[in-house]
Amino acid sequence: MRNLLFTIETLKGGGAERVLLNLLKNLDTDKFSLTLFLLSKEGVYVKDLPPHVTVLYLFSDPNQIKSPIYKFLYKAYRWLLVKLFVRFPYALRFFVHIKGHYDVGISFCEGLNSAVLVHDKANFDRLISWIHIDFSKHRANITNDKILHYLKSFESIIFVSEDAKDGFLQVFPELNGCTDLSVVYNPIAIDAIMNVADAKPFNKRRTTLLSVGRLSSQKRFDKLIRVQRMLQDDHIFCDIFIIGEGPEKNNLEKLIKKLRLDDSVKLLGFRDNSYEWINHADILVMTSDYEGLPLVICEAMVLKKAILSTNVTGPRELLEDGKYGLLVDNNDDAIYIGLKELLKNPMLINHYQNVLSNNQGNFIFTSSLSQIEDILSI
Repeated sequence: MRNLLFTIETLKGGGAERVLLNLLKNLDTDKFSLTLFLLSKEGVYVKDLPPHVTVLYLFSDPNQIKSPIYKFLYKAYRWLLVKLFVRFPYALRFFVHIKGHYDVGISFCEGLNSAVLVHDKANFDRLISWIHIDFSKHRANITNDKILHYLKSFESIIFVSEDAKDGFLQVFPELNGCTDLSVVYNPIAIDAIMNVADAKPFNKRRTTLLSVGRLSSQKRFDKLIRVQRMLQDDHIFCDIFIIGEGPEKNNLEKLIKKLRLDDSVKLLGFRDNSYEWINHADILVMTSDYEGLPLVICEAMVLKKAILSTNVTGPRELLEDGKYGLLVDNNDDAIYIGLKELLKNPMLINHYQNVLSNNQGNFIFTSSLSQIEDILSI
């Protein structure tokens, strides 16, 4: 049996976190002993961790502290330490000690996770970095020169898409040819999606658009909200539901109120089962500035939904340059024109649904769990 240790900062509701949770649930426990290190043991997916996974962490969830004073002090302590780690990742070695021997250490997201593993590299036979984002547009929590310093200690770097690999090499050309670089699409549990997608979680009064993702600046839900104002001003009416939690929530709520869209744009928060919402919506919309390989696009393709996305890394690759969904330029006007075209032409919605249906599930992201197990067994 091989000992694996995965690292990720938290288990908040992002796509990479959900992919990791699915891996931890489904990797063969006869082959692998699984340990997860979290910088902070918090997030909506913590409660879903399977019992066979050993969980290590530096910070506990401050929301579990009942005393308001102790909670405030603990949050301040954690905030100061994280600021220290971001500025001086080397300081992590004084607070984090990975004990024991592991065959493989896997940094499952970009940033401080790499430092955690490299500082205790002697405890690992092999290190893998799993890149989920387009580095040419993304700013990690530590600087690129520090990331490069740590990644030089990794034997392998895995990317979730070809575009993510290309963006990475634009930023770190030094690693091309010096490190094993490969692309492994996120495994999608197609049968599991289909099994739980039938419920109807809301009553539709008209055409419904759905967007799913962490409420962060990267996802640019503000663009979708502004486009809704443009659509209504043009007497094109639809409802928009946004699933997710994150730091931009207050700003988005203020924007909805400012544009008088309270009746037609709803922030639904986190949902355990987003599949049923995707399945019942008419159009899945993604307005991100950049992506790696967005899980929700894969899920919408499995459920044969009409999709509109900004033409950025990840969606462009998944939708095969517009074959399986409508790709638009990354600005408000282009999103508005694209949604207007879909909303005024139901036959176009049917076209994308039929193309996905006729494909019969032969998508580029249909990599298997066994492929990942083979990589982790080397």
